[in-house]
Amino acid sequence: MIRSGEPKQIRRRRQAGVSLVELMISLTLGLILLAALLTVFANSSAARGELERTSRQIENGRYAIQFVADDLRVAGFYGEFNAGAMPVPAVLPDPCSTNPAVWNTAAPLHVQGFDAGIGAPTCLPINAKPNSDVFVVRRVKTCVAGVAGCEAVVAGKPYLQASLCNTDASQYVLDVNGAVAFPLLRKDC
Repeated sequence: MIRSGEPKQIRRRRQAGVSLVELMISLTLGLILLAALLTVFANSSAARGELERTSRQIENGRYAIQFVADDLRVAGFYGEFNAGAMPVPAVLPDPCSTNPAVWNTAAPLHVQGFDAGIGAPTCLPINAKPNSDVFVVRRVKTCVAGVAGCEAVVAGKPYLQASLCNTDASQYVLDVNGAVAFPLLRKDC
């Protein structure tokens, strides 16, 4: 209700609501703020995804390096058998050979590498990118086949029997299971 003695300016201030221009300006400012927040959210989500991918690559790299380091650490381990005393072969042996004679000549070569995969045998179970370096590590497991905690004897797999007993004719037997008997005595002869 307008009183008759009030000036016009006071009457306008009592008016409720906003004008159409004020409403448009406030909606525009609100949309600008909302767009800025959405941009920040999208950028932080993309950065989080990139950080997660990078972390996964680093973790995979660490795992691969640890796996390779562990394998190289035991390269040339043949139990009590000292392959280092054997002569190094003149020709690189085929890592995929199933011939025990080739295994015997390859024993002194603890690690054999193939630069950029050139010359690498196709039998190696690798799933690598082209031109990847390949290396073969020769060693034996540190447990006795068939004993608790170790896999059972498998036909067609190579096995090594070593002996420290002086009465044995040979200090080791390296063969495919089932092809020859493993006649060596125990450590106490």
